[in-house]
Amino acid sequence: MLRLLFYLFAVVVLPGAAQQFTVPSEVNISSCPITYFGQKYERLNVNFTSENFVICFNGFYDPQNKGSCLLTPKGESAVFGTGGKDPELEEYFHQNLPTITNSMECFVNINTNTVSLAP
Repeated sequence: MLRLLFYLFAVVVLPGAAQQFTVPSEVNISSCPITYFGQKYERLNVNFTSENFVICFNGFYDPQNKGSCLLTPKGESAVFGTGGKDPELEEYFHQNLPTITNSMECFVNINTNTVSLAP
C-alpha cells in the first residue's frame, strides 16, 4: 500500500506552483486533499531525519510512534507542488494501478534529489 502512495505522489513539478523546503514543514494540500482509507488529509508534515525524508499525515515523524508516514532515502531538499486534472497522468495510474478506478481531479507532487517518483 505504501508503494501506491509513492505513485500517487509521483509527478513532475509545475513551474510556479512548487515550494522547496529543507527544514520540517507543514504543507497545505487543501486544494487537492488526499483521501486514504476513508480519511481526508488536507495537510502533510514533511521533515528530514538523519537517514530519511519523511512525509506524515498526522503530525511530524516520531520514531517511537511511527504513525501514518512514508519514508524515502534522505536528500538535500524536497520540492512540493500540486496540479489539476491531467488525462495522461490519470491514464498512467489506471494502467499501472488497476485497483484505482475513480477519476483523478488533481495531484500532489513531492520530489527529492535522491528519489524520482515521476513516471
